Amino acid sequence: MLHLDMISSCERDFVRSAVSSNRRVDGRTSKDSRALRLSLGLDRGCCVASLGETKVLAQVSSEVIVPKPNRPNEGELFVNLELSPMAAPHFEAGRLGDFGVEIARLLERCVRDSHCVDLESLCIVAREKVWSLRVDVQVLNHRGNIAECASVATVAALLHFRRPDVTVVGTEVTVHDPREREPVPLHLHHYPYLMSFAFYDEGKTVLVDPSELEERIADGLLTLGVNAHYEICTLHQRGCIIGKEQVLLCSRLACVRAKAITEAIKEDIQRDQEARSKNRSVGFAATIEDEEVLATTVEPEAIQVDDEEATPRIVVPEFPKQLESTLSKVKVFLEGAGTAAIGRGGPSSWGVLQGADQGRNAEKAGRKAAAPHSESVAAESGDSEEDEVVVLQPEGRQGDSGERIDLTRAVKNDPARGWYSKNPF
Repeated sequence: MLHLDMISSCERDFVRSAVSSNRRVDGRTSKDSRALRLSLGLDRGCCVASLGETKVLAQVSSEVIVPKPNRPNEGELFVNLELSPMAAPHFEAGRLGDFGVEIARLLERCVRDSHCVDLESLCIVAREKVWSLRVDVQVLNHRGNIAECASVATVAALLHFRRPDVTVVGTEVTVHDPREREPVPLHLHHYPYLMSFAFYDEGKTVLVDPSELEERIADGLLTLGVNAHYEICTLHQRGCIIGKEQVLLCSRLACVRAKAITEAIKEDIQRDQEARSKNRSVGFAATIEDEEVLATTVEPEAIQVDDEEATPRIVVPEFPKQLESTLSKVKVFLEGAGTAAIGRGGPSSWGVLQGADQGRNAEKAGRKAAAPHSESVAAESGDSEEDEVVVLQPEGRQGDSGERIDLTRAVKNDPARGWYSKNPF
């Protein structure tokens, strides 16, 4: 199961508003496709197709097998698609899921079921030995429209592939090494490709070559398998209902693009063949050194914005003249390195309330009159915990002898007062 990230409402509204005004997030129009680039590997049958930021690797391999009983004179063609977390975080390793199964089935219907490869030319000995071709398609990066990128990589890899030459003498079959005999190219009847279209506004607006975000927000998707001969090989639709006018429009656009892709693939195959015949360096390393394809950086694109839709200019308010004149009178004095002072000070301008001072003096006099006979005496002793001694003078008793009572000694000599701390002060 694919664990896709949720798309916010802001993203949905932004994409839909851009599509309604014939614009797209990456700056293209509704009928524009991303740039297609091909890179052929050092081994025969290896190709990397790049459609914008979407990249797919296709590798063709062959082996000799026993044919099926119901088709003794035909070889086999098998297409295997692999999705890994390297292409997108929500892909699971070793599991295609519903999305992967859909793409794999479309590739089989477009390439194998349309009889793109002449399977009878793969027969070595009828009912005994035939060639079996396997195309492993690995998605390297997913940024939308995997079906088209994978189909282009598959067809280019089949055109670039060469199978070993075979000699049959009696009942003996000899498979020659490619270094001894020149390998034999495959025979292809036509070159089919998958083209994807996204529909918005209930099928009224069509987008060619949708990106990943546009695919997820679209109301419906249509995938067509077409070739350069204006023939429809397969058709797959999901989502909203599409009218026949939209299907015919998409088929015409797909056929025109299929013709352009076929010419581009043939030019790349011819260029690679000439480089091999002249013993020049070929493969992915040579392509990256020449900086021809598979650049990992994205060049900045300029997006045109109408003046009416541009953000209005922000007007900064002018500085008040009255405040400016006031600040101009302020003097700044340098006190040292990195230190400054504003002004030199002067007499305090704060007023003093005379009534408050008189009230505080009266309060102090009242406290002194309330306790005329209390005194606090600090006496030194050997025990640090008994440094503070309070002496009270009794007042208003008859027969007052004027003797002073030490409370600290009384606490020490009283055995009944041991339930709390012996050092109360």
